Amino acid sequence: METARVDGLAYSLWLPPAPRAGIVVLHGADSAKESHHDFARAALALGLATICFDARGHGESDGPMDARAVRDVVTMAALLRDRLGDER
Repeated sequence: METARVDGLAYSLWLPPAPRAGIVVLHGADSAKESHHDFARAALALGLATICFDARGHGESDGPMDARAVRDVVTMAALLRDRLGDER
């Protein structure tokens, strides 16, 4: 597992040796990326890459939850796609 930040968003990235596909995990209110690490481990065992991130206003991410929410999901999807080396 890799943990880092991009554009003020804290994330954890789970990459199997030869990923078949990727999953972006979105958490609910009063939750954080760590709440979904069991899911990420299960996906990893199936050969699926997973990125869990703290939405703004939650966990270790910067700023309040606001109109950037959809853009933040796109940012995480792009990061995962880049790490998978998949341009689709």
